[in-house]
Amino acid sequence: MTQIILKTIKELNEWRLSNQKGISFVPSMGNLHLGHKELIREAKKYKENLVLLSIFINPLQFNDKEDLRNYPRTINKDIDLAFAAGADAIFIPM
Repeated sequence: MTQIILKTIKELNEWRLSNQKGISFVPSMGNLHLGHKELIREAKKYKENLVLLSIFINPLQFNDKEDLRNYPRTINKDIDLAFAAGADAIFIPM
């Protein structure tokens, strides 16, 4: 399976349009765990759709800048877990 990592809106739109399928979207802030894995597996059950996981640590979700700085960043582990669970593509906006 090809591991597709999209980094821009342009890449995301090109991928989406080239596949002409529905998308099962699993948003995340990274630091994936078994709950995310289960969401990906559930999304994969809709065989007519592609599974797209996003990894975006949204600074607006943190009241304390120290919490944002300390939020775990495990991108390589996240990528491995997502694809192993069945994600078709990962959107990691720059």
